[in-house]
Amino acid sequence: MVGPVAHVGHSIEVKNSVLTASASVGSISYVGDSVLGRAVNFGAGTNVANLRHNDKNVRRA
Repeated sequence: MVGPVAHVGHSIEVKNSVLTASASVGSISYVGDSVLGRAVNFGAGTNVANLRHNDKNVRRA
């Protein structure tokens, strides 16, 4: 879901994620299984996902 006034740049992949109001993701980035809060600004080339390298579950605090 992309909220109001949120910006998704060029060559972005967004998977199972929420971009809240005024969130911005620069070009050539990947946002997977994430929630970006209000007015968050990710620069170009940012990659975030829920991948863990020890095969354990990702937990929300």
